[in-house]
Amino acid sequence: MKPQAIEFNVGTVWSDSQLKRWSDLGSSSARVGAVFGSRRVQSVGHGRAPADVPEVTDTSIVEHARTARRHGIAFLYLLNGLCRHLDLEHADTKTRVLRDIEWVVEEVQPTSIVVADRRLGTLLRARYGPEVVGLRVSTIAGIRDASDLAPWLSLGIDGVVLHHDAGRDYERIRRVVNLLQAEAPDAEVELLVNESCVHQCFAREAHYARLALASVEYTEGFQQNCNIPRFLDPSLVIGARWIRPEDLGRYVDLGVRRFKIAGREMSGHWLDRAVASYLRGRHEGNLIELFTMTPPGLDTSASDIVRLDNRSLDGFLERSPSEPNLERQFLQTLAASLWEKGSLEVRDPGSRYEIVGERLRCTRPGRYLSRLQAQRVHSDPPFKRSRSGSEYEPSMVAQEAV
Repeated sequence: MKPQAIEFNVGTVWSDSQLKRWSDLGSSSARVGAVFGSRRVQSVGHGRAPADVPEVTDTSIVEHARTARRHGIAFLYLLNGLCRHLDLEHADTKTRVLRDIEWVVEEVQPTSIVVADRRLGTLLRARYGPEVVGLRVSTIAGIRDASDLAPWLSLGIDGVVLHHDAGRDYERIRRVVNLLQAEAPDAEVELLVNESCVHQCFAREAHYARLALASVEYTEGFQQNCNIPRFLDPSLVIGARWIRPEDLGRYVDLGVRRFKIAGREMSGHWLDRAVASYLRGRHEGNLIELFTMTPPGLDTSASDIVRLDNRSLDGFLERSPSEPNLERQFLQTLAASLWEKGSLEVRDPGSRYEIVGERLRCTRPGRYLSRLQAQRVHSDPPFKRSRSGSEYEPSMVAQEAV
């Protein structure tokens, strides 16, 4: 029988004492069900740049997973790099990847391994069955609908974390829930609650593919290109598919009871705050405090720059239209309204924001936006008007440069 309590799977920064705190915070209605992490560098990569996550030894990973289990928290190991650059049929590559899989299964003993490449899932299942280790589909795999997930079912998955963009597409979520209930009743749908990627980001796959190249020194550029349009048009922050703690019930009603809190690159204190807010289903103050949105290269947190009063968003999902063009207009009007009320601020020294035709726009870059623009590794504008339904999309020049 599936668990009735809401379960949160949380990125770990390898603190054993944090595991106890999170376990103690749990209740019959909401608990931390699992933590997830990986080596900094591994054959298939993962969803973060190596330098962005804490250094950890293999011994510490094994001990941390064991400590989690003692506190009733599962451990999920990430082999979720978008590793299309790897030829998994090549003998040397296959041997190296299988060596990593064997260490994870035999030594770390996770409840599940999270993957983004179905070839890797097939390789895992050829060696280890579902009775030995679970297999979960990562958000990086880009599963948006039931038809995307169907090819994975033969691998005996125990869950799927849906695409970043899925959070407000209720009908698609319902279809995936229905598919699993019919074809894989022990598997759960999982939603990412606190990453703030620009909705319909054109560079999403290119970014994750670059992150998977763990053996190559990683140079950031994608995040600058994502943050620049958010400074120019703050309605893009509201349009990202994050889920407020107060709105979790909407998804429970759809049959979703598992949620992912990202933040492996953040501090332990930051994670404690995010976990506490989601467990109690309420956050007071600045909603940006819960998002993994810190712009690289600015030496300050996103929540120090952007303030979005959480209480001002009560009921906004119910008012938001489902039709893309109407939703875009709604978000622009909402951002302008919140700005006028003081519920939305961008604290960028020297900047100027104006409401033009009911749209809030940056008309003069401040210190932070100017620094992000200077950090771009190309000279062309990073985002252009889109014909695909998204307000902005990166230029091909930007993708090639980073």
